[in-house]
Amino acid sequence: MSTFGQLCCVLVFFFSGFSSPVFSGSILSEIDSLKQLLSVRTDTARVRIMISIARATRQAEPDYSDSLFKSAIAYAISIGDSKGELDGYGALAVSFGMRNDYPEALAWFNKALEKAREYDDHGNIARNYNNLGILYKRIGDYTKSLGYYSQALELKMTNNDLVGIANSYSNLGVLSDLMDDFESSLNYYRQAISIYLKNFPDYDVSGIYQNIGVLYLKDEQYDSALVYLKKGLALVLRYHDDNSYEKANVMGNIGNAYIKMGRYELANEILMEALEVAEKIGARQEHANILYNLGLLHHKLGNKSKALDFALECARVADETRIKERSKDARELLAKLYEWTGDYEKALVEQKLARLYHDSLLNEQQIRDYENKRVQLEVYQKDRQLDIQKLEMNVLEGNIALEKQWKWALVIILSLLGVSLVLVFQKYTTRKKVNKHLSEKNELISNQKNEIEKMNRELEKRMLRAQLNPHFIFNALNSIQHFIVDNNKGSALKYLSKFSNLLRQVLESSVSLKLILAEDIRMLKIYIELEALKMPSSMRSSWMKPSISTSLKCRP
Repeated sequence: MSTFGQLCCVLVFFFSGFSSPVFSGSILSEIDSLKQLLSVRTDTARVRIMISIARATRQAEPDYSDSLFKSAIAYAISIGDSKGELDGYGALAVSFGMRNDYPEALAWFNKALEKAREYDDHGNIARNYNNLGILYKRIGDYTKSLGYYSQALELKMTNNDLVGIANSYSNLGVLSDLMDDFESSLNYYRQAISIYLKNFPDYDVSGIYQNIGVLYLKDEQYDSALVYLKKGLALVLRYHDDNSYEKANVMGNIGNAYIKMGRYELANEILMEALEVAEKIGARQEHANILYNLGLLHHKLGNKSKALDFALECARVADETRIKERSKDARELLAKLYEWTGDYEKALVEQKLARLYHDSLLNEQQIRDYENKRVQLEVYQKDRQLDIQKLEMNVLEGNIALEKQWKWALVIILSLLGVSLVLVFQKYTTRKKVNKHLSEKNELISNQKNEIEKMNRELEKRMLRAQLNPHFIFNALNSIQHFIVDNNKGSALKYLSKFSNLLRQVLESSVSLKLILAEDIRMLKIYIELEALKMPSSMRSSWMKPSISTSLKCRP
């Protein structure tokens, strides 16, 4: 793998204190090369390069690294690179965790978790659950750590992420061991190994085997411990260099198991080989541990000089590397050895030194406990602050959603009201049109009815005029007959002439709706004259000149 690839994969999710490193020339050269690439790239690769440089410089230049992480996040957001954004949040949180600034680490992990949920990125959600589990484990809140580890495991199971599931089981095994839950720890480790061996037979599970071995050592089940430690050693020899920290560590644990079992020769043989590896690779802490076990071993074997040599060397290495716990153990062992050899003065000195280291460790433990409590308080305050912010945000979002709902409800109500008004108006206008049409129809019908009635009346009048009075005609005819019988031809002819004239006038007027007043008067005169002819002695008439024009038309 290239150096660039190594830099891109350098993120390891654990926190520990380190002094500022001194970069090798190749790493510095690669950082310079990355910076040159940074000036020309404007895509997602630019985000990856910025994050890689920030990771590489976060111990030597933390402020610059933090600033670069934040710039990478901002740039990722600007180009819509959600993966780069989430990687930036997670890497920045790890940087704060590595500096033991757990409240800030918590804030950034929560930010990463929030964004991962927003983007529905299940892989990053599970990763942040896992990181939060590590953080709470570091500050001693095992309950919360267990909760986050369990959530990570559940999500990985949902996604069928076998490697992730096995890794979660391994983390839960470590946590259960810290909680002194032997059975749960052992069960989690075994489940992790089962998944790896079944699905990834070439996967290096030496670390899990070693953890199980150490677990059995603590429980004083030395045979079982030896079985798993040897399995771990076989995989270390397969997957790691001949001279590696893993080899020195597992061989040291095997030697410790042999000592517990009383198999001193085997213990000496493997511890000496482990010591040689530790010296070659400069693993100072493991070097001190092996020297202490060799001192204990030769004390049990009765080799005073060798025991003293190893114990003194252990004290020197532990003092140089400031491993106070091992320095205390070495001083206590030296006190026993000097007392055993009869050098009580040196034994007393070593006892005093051991007591000083004990008191110092106790003070440090108290300081650590206080610091852990302080950090826990800060984390809880930060957590509470985040919860309050989330609650306020949820309330605000709820209010906004409620306001939107009210707005939409108002819009819907107004729309329905508007539609109702339109429908009512349309119904009103339609009804008005219908009523108007009906009124026009009714008016037309009424007019037609009136016209028909008028026509009927006119027709009736015409019929009346046309029909005359039968009694009048009968009398007229009788009068003519009487005149003929009396041989009054002149009266008969005169009567007949007037009667025929009257009939002609009546028939002519029957076709007209209106008559000239003079004609109507003339008809009336003829009628009276006819009546006068029948009764000449008893009927007299006189006519006055009308006061109105006789040319006016009137109804007959």
